[in-house]
Amino acid sequence: MKKFLLISTLLLQLFACSGNKNKTGEASDSTNGEKSDTSTTAAMDVEQNPNYDLKMSYKEYASEKCFDAMEEYESDFCASKELKLMVVSMPNEAVSKRINATIFKATTGKKMGSISPQAFVDEIQTTSEIYEAYTNASTVDFESKNGELFSITVNGSDYFYGAAHPSGSSQSLVFDLSTGEIVALKDLFDANFEKKLAKIAERNFIRENGKDGWDFTPGNGSFPLPDHFIVGEKGLNFMFGQYEIGPYAAGMPTFFVPFEQLREFIPATSRLYKFL
Repeated sequence: MKKFLLISTLLLQLFACSGNKNKTGEASDSTNGEKSDTSTTAAMDVEQNPNYDLKMSYKEYASEKCFDAMEEYESDFCASKELKLMVVSMPNEAVSKRINATIFKATTGKKMGSISPQAFVDEIQTTSEIYEAYTNASTVDFESKNGELFSITVNGSDYFYGAAHPSGSSQSLVFDLSTGEIVALKDLFDANFEKKLAKIAERNFIRENGKDGWDFTPGNGSFPLPDHFIVGEKGLNFMFGQYEIGPYAAGMPTFFVPFEQLREFIPATSRLYKFL
């Protein structure tokens, strides 16, 4: 009888343990459910924030018209226009359209939709004689994408028949990917930042390019702050246009300013603050 009672007691304990295990499994399922809820919340947070997923593609267009030399001592010459156009796409179609319109205008000088890219390069066909002929090439180059800031350069080269040398241009564009609008220096710094930034910029420019041969006198406050810049991972890269700060031979000089040197006038609301 005692043995029977002992066995019964053991069986009851085993069933109790088995029931606890089942409850533990149910608790584990409940925990997984909470994780799913957390993931859903995270997904909702992502939907509430702008999607900066950016894709880029290029399309190239070209047109040419050749002329025979008018005099024996002259050379034949082919007038031409070439265009390498960047097209961006984002989940937000309105932002994509705004950026592409700005790129098209910066590259061609024309409003997007007013002329097709092929018609733009075909304008060279209206050249009537060799003395009016020229070559023009325009390209758009990706520079960087940091957070919502997207930087490109629009580069151009022109050569006119009979000219001593070609001329070049380089224009930077920094876009806010949440709006598609252009970002200027004034949008990134505290008010009245120009003098402070100019001093820092001059110091870095001279370090990289030397102090002689430029259209400013070092140290007297005449250094011209460039309009063109791109946003890198560690700082801002500035660039001057041709003839903007020196002779043709100087080209289009560039210089770099790290974010650390700009810390004092980058407000907490600036798009650059996250890089400090």
